[in-house]
Amino acid sequence: MNRTLLLIITTIAIIACGCTRQHPSDPRLQRLTLSVDTGPQAVIDSLAAIDPATLGDYDRHYYNFLTVKARDKAYIVHTSDSLILDVINHFGRSPKMAEALYYAGRVYSDLGDYPTAL
Repeated sequence: MNRTLLLIITTIAIIACGCTRQHPSDPRLQRLTLSVDTGPQAVIDSLAAIDPATLGDYDRHYYNFLTVKARDKAYIVHTSDSLILDVINHFGRSPKMAEALYYAGRVYSDLGDYPTAL
């Protein structure tokens, strides 16, 4: 059942992300987006070199999203839900929301809050 739910959520995320393209305007974030799946630790290191206070509103939230995604892909256990909650509150009904909710489930799973993860 868990695999079926994961498959459904992943399918929704893929479909939703493909419908409309929203990209960060910062070229560093654009570059990191392309490599987060293949080199998450390098993305984590690169994100550490970026001061999120210097980013615009969308880019700052996208920075937080990339941070959560890269940590998850690098198998780093999430210890807080603050970043993903910020991302979810910002993305609202945008196409990125499905993927943000997927990573929210991963965060809450790491935190041991399985009902919220579902």
